Amino acid sequence: MALLLVTSPSRADPLRLLVAIGHHSGLAGDVPLKHSARDATRVRDLFVQLGGVRPEDAFLMVDPTPAQVFAAIDKVAAIASGRQINDVSVLFYFSGHGDRQALHLGRERILLSDLDRKLAGVAAGLRIVVTDACRTSDLRGKGVTSTDPFSVTLDATPRASGVIRLHASADGEVAQESDELASAVFTHYWLSGLAGAADVNGDARVTFDESYAFAYSQTLFRSARASGVVQRPAVETALREGAPIVLTNTTSTTLLRFPRAADSHYIIYGVGSRTVLAELWSSSERRVALAVPPGRYIVHRRTGGHAAAAQLDLDKDQEREVHAADFHAVPEETLARKGGDLILHPNELSVGYVARTSRLYDFGHELGVRYEHAWDSFALGISGTGGTGSGASITQESTVSWLGLDGVAEVRSTIGRLVLRAGAGPRVLTLVRSFVRNDAERLALAGYNTERRFRGMALGGHALVGARLSLGSRLWLDLDARSELLGVRVNGEFTAAWSAGAGADVGLSF
Repeated sequence: MALLLVTSPSRADPLRLLVAIGHHSGLAGDVPLKHSARDATRVRDLFVQLGGVRPEDAFLMVDPTPAQVFAAIDKVAAIASGRQINDVSVLFYFSGHGDRQALHLGRERILLSDLDRKLAGVAAGLRIVVTDACRTSDLRGKGVTSTDPFSVTLDATPRASGVIRLHASADGEVAQESDELASAVFTHYWLSGLAGAADVNGDARVTFDESYAFAYSQTLFRSARASGVVQRPAVETALREGAPIVLTNTTSTTLLRFPRAADSHYIIYGVGSRTVLAELWSSSERRVALAVPPGRYIVHRRTGGHAAAAQLDLDKDQEREVHAADFHAVPEETLARKGGDLILHPNELSVGYVARTSRLYDFGHELGVRYEHAWDSFALGISGTGGTGSGASITQESTVSWLGLDGVAEVRSTIGRLVLRAGAGPRVLTLVRSFVRNDAERLALAGYNTERRFRGMALGGHALVGARLSLGSRLWLDLDARSELLGVRVNGEFTAAWSAGAGADVGLSF
């Protein structure tokens, strides 16, 4: 159950509605924000995944006008109409610029008094208003005015059983945005808490109080450490019931479960990304669980002055136990510099098969063993190959067999669990080519030689493009398209030969 006060069993299924807004620009003098749209998108995605909000009831808006914001609230009100008030809850989230009287949407403003009246018109038993606004110039630029940071006030009405106002900073303070987090600081920690990091009692449900306590402590610590400017979130409540408000439920989703330990700090990145996805602290009393989307992750661990990292792969709805054995010691400065670009298993060994066609043969098969060493988005490798091909003409059939050695330099780009690859390098072969006449049986009866065999060498270059699919944290499958152009010398004659094909390799990183 999410965004809802505890209700009696006789009530209808709860209806949860969300408006999430990110606005990059403000009034004259506001420094454009980088991450407001991502903040709003993450809020929408998390509440759809964990907060019981249906996708069609979640309204995401990037750089809207005031008229568009009010139109979205009108849609929310229309959806809520006809339902029991106490079965409906609404969350309004805003990331952008503002002051004490208004939200800033580009060159326009929404007066908070007008927003109050608009939201009060939604027939909802619970309304939660979250504002992450006002920025500091050291991190991204200040809120546009010298007035105190604003708070949203929603007066209770006969149709509202409760209102919560959650602010990213207290009066007289500023809210901060971080490039390392690619997020507003408060929003980052609030969402980490809602994903499970704030679940103090381990019941797989995160209440408002739990999420606020986690976001408060982590935002305060991070802001003081990173900029020296203290940021303390603030909350105002006007609730008519005292039951805990459950915001998210982390059961039946993709989870990372961390071991019991005192004061271990975990930071989660997507593989290939330097943006922090989530953070949490372990507990000596319980196992902390964190809900994440399916994908590949680099997890940093800092505990007792020691730093380590692990690479973990998660499928949809998988619960992955994180063990101490998953981690490898990594220098602290390397963790800080690399983020999710960290390569924990740079050595790669694979076996593969390639189907080819060439000027020398119609169809061929090749087997190979390859070793590569990876650095971030670059890799160097060497492989040994062997193969055979055959072809036919009107007068004769031919076969070619070869042994070879390849070198390759690759560039790589990670997209989720997919790694795109492109590479090229030298290729050298020793080969044997045989020709057999189609009328060999008749010629043999006449005493003629029916087969000619030649040995030769080939030297040139090859290229590949393809993708790597993860089969686990260290196993993978490469699917490639390949081509080559070789200079071939056979029986004293020199010729140019091309080939093209497709291949697959299964490999292990270590």
